[in-house]
Amino acid sequence: MRFAALPVILSIAVCAFGQPTFGEPTVRYERDPGDCPAAPDPATIVVGPLPSDIPVAGRPVKYVSTHYPVCAEGREVPGVVDFTLTIEPDGSVADLQVIQEVPAGFGFAKSGLDALPGWKFEPKLVDGKPVASKAVIRLNWKMALEPPKPR
Repeated sequence: MRFAALPVILSIAVCAFGQPTFGEPTVRYERDPGDCPAAPDPATIVVGPLPSDIPVAGRPVKYVSTHYPVCAEGREVPGVVDFTLTIEPDGSVADLQVIQEVPAGFGFAKSGLDALPGWKFEPKLVDGKPVASKAVIRLNWKMALEPPKPR
């Protein structure tokens, strides 16, 4: 009997602290996308080829998810970033550098630079032993065409 008032107290507390109710918009982005570059026309986005003199990185055996940059998500801008990296004999990533970020200025490169050091790859084998090797990798960010379906 003494717990009968608990749902009423909780609902009052939720309303008192400004939680959104049905029909109210929620804030989706950490900051106003107005601080970001203007969204480019998709027809003007040109992504160059990967360098042909460096092999494409092998299969990742562990990866850390990238985040969708706030500026790009707020404007629904897709992005591509190419990186050079060294895959160490233990599969870890070193010497990570950006080759190109398209479009620039939306934070895609930073997102990749934050995530890729946590990745592990199958190392290159020479005479059956793992060795360090230079590689390239391309990361793509695309907005989902449909929102996720509720479960």
